[in-house]
Amino acid sequence: MEGGIQVEFLPPNTTSLIQPMDQGIIRAFKALYMKNTLEDLVACMDAAQEDEDETFNLKAYWRQ
Repeated sequence: MEGGIQVEFLPPNTTSLIQPMDQGIIRAFKALYMKNTLEDLVACMDAAQEDEDETFNLKAYWRQ
């Protein structure tokens, strides 16, 4: 211990076990990300359906 600071090394992948509040934040972020991604996907599919000459390509969408 130097200058009143104690450094502790933790094993990998234990943050969520030690700090359970992070789990709720991560869960909320993942849910919001998934919702926004799916809304964008549906909007792109609808736009492609309205343009008869344009076909929707899911692989190209994910690359974008």
